[in-house]
Amino acid sequence: MEKLWPALQYIDTSSGALGSAVYKTLEALIPVIIVAPADDKTRNQWLDQLWQAIVDDGVDYPGSVGDR
Repeated sequence: MEKLWPALQYIDTSSGALGSAVYKTLEALIPVIIVAPADDKTRNQWLDQLWQAIVDDGVDYPGSVGDR
């Protein structure tokens, strides 16, 4: 999640296709991430990184992730 914005920030997204592709990809990955085996410490680190990615994102790519 934290690499989405840096990787995509200079791509023209005016057609909406990129945002749609990112949304569909995240919708497929979120259930996998939720059930990934991890101890509490690791999961808390992931949540901290996820929060920072949401804060740093320029166009709200991981917005749907924050809702979950």
